[in-house]
Amino acid sequence: MSITSVKEHPAGRGKTDNENGSSQYTKQYIVIVSDVTVTEDEVLADTRIPLKGSAHPSNSKALLDKRTPSPYGDQRIVWMVDLTYTTAPRKPAITTAAKPWNYRPKLKWTNYAATKSILEDKDGAAIMNSAKDPLNPPLEIEEHYPILSITRYERNYSITKAMGYIDKVNLTAMVIAGLPVDVEQAKITEFTGSNALIDGVECWEVNYQITFASTWVQRVLDQGFYYYPGGYDVGTQTPFTDKAGDNLVNMGLLTSSGDKASPTNPHFLEFKVSLRKEFGPLGLPKRAN
Repeated sequence: MSITSVKEHPAGRGKTDNENGSSQYTKQYIVIVSDVTVTEDEVLADTRIPLKGSAHPSNSKALLDKRTPSPYGDQRIVWMVDLTYTTAPRKPAITTAAKPWNYRPKLKWTNYAATKSILEDKDGAAIMNSAKDPLNPPLEIEEHYPILSITRYERNYSITKAMGYIDKVNLTAMVIAGLPVDVEQAKITEFTGSNALIDGVECWEVNYQITFASTWVQRVLDQGFYYYPGGYDVGTQTPFTDKAGDNLVNMGLLTSSGDKASPTNPHFLEFKVSLRKEFGPLGLPKRAN
């Protein structure tokens, strides 16, 4: 056997504390061989030399990451093996001032234009032609509504949570960035996130876009080609006809029960097409910075 002795050298033990919070431990082994042709790899292969990745006897968090064999003198009969164990650097403590999620969010107001069919005038009367028929196609105007973009840092981001809010409208009245918002007036149209490293702190930059409207409830004039005389509970479905008895080309007005409606007292249908959700858990800013 080429290696005749492996012993730890007591004087080779040491410890160094680094500025980054890590610690280094050193150990040294004396290896005596009987054959001058023994190589470094053969010395390190001896089972009495600790393996890389093994823990230091006095600190299980310090792992062996460096083994350096070198012959002692010119005879290459004695080898010194220096071992270095290192702990992971200490993560810096996150102070209150260095928490990006405590930074003031960035707010940006813009607006968008939407084409809207106008079915009634400002006094609530149905818009009709001179023959008291609804306009076909209906009158359209362009209305402008505000959009609020919010950018802020958060500890985490969940795509599952984001998908649960996209295209949802507010369930309850609230104040968003200084704007009082009634039920179903605010819709979340963007909820995206990208990971970031701010002042050495890992976090997420999250972007919200909230689109406002007078209401997200869809309101349409109640009309059709058929009606129920006396209401759908008692009447039979009957087509609207003109004075000659021919079916109307344009639709006639309906009451809430499906009977004929007066042009001066039209009925409007409302459809809640957007799901409602409580926005409170999002912690949206209430003040306009």
